Order: sequence, then structure tokens, then C-alpha cells
Amino acid sequence: MNTKETIKNHLEFLGYEVMDNIEDSIICRRNGYSGILIRWTESYISLFGKYNINELAKNNTADFLSYLNRLNCQSSISTFYLDEDNEFCFASIYTGSYDKKLFAEYLEQWENDTCHRLDRIQETDRFLGTLDSLSQSTYETNISACA
Repeated sequence: MNTKETIKNHLEFLGYEVMDNIEDSIICRRNGYSGILIRWTESYISLFGKYNINELAKNNTADFLSYLNRLNCQSSISTFYLDEDNEFCFASIYTGSYDKKLFAEYLEQWENDTCHRLDRIQETDRFLGTLDSLSQSTYETNISACA
């Protein structure tokens, strides 16, 4: 059974700070990683994240889409895309019932896809700036548009 308290407690145990605790979703963050919007049902848990892209990415759509394709080819569980507002989003779905060990492994893969993998790809600095310099407040302001 996927319950809000179970997911919230697990995230806090893993070092995430739950920033907003809305009825049907959780927004949380962990130092050094992207913020996450989490929604759930009885059969799945969905994760969403978002970064703003810089002017270089906005003005070089073909190059940026090539970068997204590269990320998607190398990703373990996440899908990277541009939303209708041309924002850089990523999402993933954990299917099945919540299992503590499996969900922890899933979150590890999410963190690898959405943080470590981005750090290892040269185009990340070109289109987003370094991940360390991304503003958490910018992420928080725009997270709802990604979901």
C-alpha cells in the first residue's frame, strides 16, 4: 500500500527534507540533488523534477534536443523532456506496491539519472550551468508546471 506517511518517512530517513506536504503529493529536496515532486496511487509512485534552461539552450533547440536524446539513451529509469513551456523536465514511475528496499534502490537510480549522470555529461554545463549553481528557489517556483 502506497501511503503518504510511509513515503514521507522513507524520504526523510534517506536525508530528504519534505518542503511541502500537499494532500496528494510531496515536494522534497536533498542537498546536492534535484528537488522532487512525488505523487502516488495504489499501483505506482511518480517522480517529477525540473531545471530551468539557459538562453543558449533556448536558442539552440536542435542541440538541446540532441542533449536530451543522449540523456534518455543513457538513463536507467528517468525520461528527460521539454514541457510545453520549454522547461527541462524529468520524470519516472515506480510501478507496483511500495517496498522499502526496492523503493530505496529506485531512488538511488533516480538520483544517478537526475544528478550524477548530468554532472558527467559536458553539455550540462553548456545548457544548464553547473548543477551546484542551479538555484533551488528557481526550481521550487517552477516545479508545479512540470507535473
